[in-house]
Amino acid sequence: MALFLAAGDFAETLRTLLTGRSDSYHVLDPEASTSEANEDLATRLIKRDKKMSKDADSVKKTEEELAEEDAWDKLILVRRDSPDICLFRNVPALKEQTVSKAGHNPLQIQGVPLVLENHPDMGVVRMRPEPIDVGPFGKLIRLGFGRSADAIHIALDQDGFITEVEGYVFDVDRWEFGEGNHIQLIRGPDEGMTRLDDGEKSGRCFVLNDDGSISPKSVPEMALGYPCEIKIQNLQDRETLTSLVRYLQMLGYINFITMPLTFMLAFLGYSKFVYPLIAFKAVSVGTLQGRMLRALSKWQTSKTDEQMESIRDAWMHINEMSKSPLHILASLVDLIEVVDTDLDAMTAGNSFHAMSAAQQIIFARSWESVPLMNVVADKIGLPGMLTTLVLLYSLSQLKMFRQYIHQLSAKSKYWPLNGCSGGGGESRFWFNHHIYMAADLGGLMATVDVTGTLWKYITTPEKEEREMKRWNSTADRGEGFVWKVFCEILPSAWLTISMLGLIFDTAPRLVLVQTVMSVASSLFTSLKIEYNIVSHFWRQMLSWEQLRNVYHIRQKFFLTVILLVGITIMSFRLAGVWECPDHIWNLTSLGCANVD
Repeated sequence: MALFLAAGDFAETLRTLLTGRSDSYHVLDPEASTSEANEDLATRLIKRDKKMSKDADSVKKTEEELAEEDAWDKLILVRRDSPDICLFRNVPALKEQTVSKAGHNPLQIQGVPLVLENHPDMGVVRMRPEPIDVGPFGKLIRLGFGRSADAIHIALDQDGFITEVEGYVFDVDRWEFGEGNHIQLIRGPDEGMTRLDDGEKSGRCFVLNDDGSISPKSVPEMALGYPCEIKIQNLQDRETLTSLVRYLQMLGYINFITMPLTFMLAFLGYSKFVYPLIAFKAVSVGTLQGRMLRALSKWQTSKTDEQMESIRDAWMHINEMSKSPLHILASLVDLIEVVDTDLDAMTAGNSFHAMSAAQQIIFARSWESVPLMNVVADKIGLPGMLTTLVLLYSLSQLKMFRQYIHQLSAKSKYWPLNGCSGGGGESRFWFNHHIYMAADLGGLMATVDVTGTLWKYITTPEKEEREMKRWNSTADRGEGFVWKVFCEILPSAWLTISMLGLIFDTAPRLVLVQTVMSVASSLFTSLKIEYNIVSHFWRQMLSWEQLRNVYHIRQKFFLTVILLVGITIMSFRLAGVWECPDHIWNLTSLGCANVD
């Protein structure tokens, strides 16, 4: 962290993504019977909402859908006298281009962009490019605010339907006309369902007002608006956060790309070129992280929001800590973990030419009494097993990394554009959580170091609780513990020690040094992550109630026990490489093995 400073965690991202009001999908039932048509609107709406609620609950929502529901900058209804009313620049043009009939089918004209008069740089936009499929009820698109260049194009017809270019019509959510209810785009399965009009209280017919506002036709005292005052600079914040997430993604991919390169160089016998590659990666990624983190620090500390006070406190702490010689040394030690995956890939590549046929047979025999593994060891040997491990854990870590990047991208996309989003400590906590975990999986240790500190400064309403005193101040490396230690380090280190014992007397000195370094970096990384887990959760892991009722505590406890037992056994095996005559310490006999 000291070397590359700054991650002001995209924790700014920490900055207020409150858990907003959750909408469900609301459309009138297309299968309504004739008798239902005679019922009053309220009764039909109640029946419709019950059915829609049941259907919506059965749909698994994506991260992006959940982020949409949490967004605070949706298009809503406000009173005509509210300061949060939307005044649209092109209302006169809409009146001039009124068409005879529109809705369901795509517009035959270009339409008018829905740009704000009171905020010229902004307009009404789709909150996602693609609609949400709500089955027999059609498709739905939520509306929010964004750049005027991205504003939707619409037309008004003589019946009051406001239609977007693809045939979607404006719809008042649930046809409830209270303040704060959302406006969305709807397109039913047929024209009748799209152009639905229940007469007096239609939620799909609108009128254009002389002041530039737009009101529901049946409730002229209401108009389209936003939850509270829009802050134009937050539009740049949204773009900044999106850019930072892409930067984080690029840096993580660099780490995954170097692994196959180091493997191929070692496999082809060019191990001497691996070290310059690893050194170049460490320096370049560290430098790029430094630029990213310094930019984040500058951006976050420039914020004047009261809720950013604790983040500014965090940056003061980070800056003071970064000047400590001890911390600089710790940052240099972190480089061991940065290069651990490359060393493992290099060992896998070396194994193909470092082991003789006889050594391959000895290795296969050592697994003869282990079901399934005896077949694997006989068919692909130790080089094949090491290579398979490198491939599998690389793909698994890449999958998890991409998952966190996707979650970060969704939350960045819906960064609030207004000033009413409140505290939202839990949401900000989870955003920083995703950054921390993505950086851990991507081998970006400087970012892990900084965001780990920022994690502890989650903003809360009570200032006295901001100083690392909440339960959610625990910056634990849970994903790294599972995906790096148990999917990568333990099995890889075990097989690498086997390889070291077999080639100890025959391999070139350079290969031996590389193999020892691979084992040492793996054990160091596992102990480092284990210390992080135990230091944060030792009290919970010693509580029977927590072990019984909390899954992630139970998981950490059992994996900790397995890890400590595994490291103890591997320590004996590693010592046996030097102490045993044939360089192999056998777990089954608890002593040195004789190799014929």
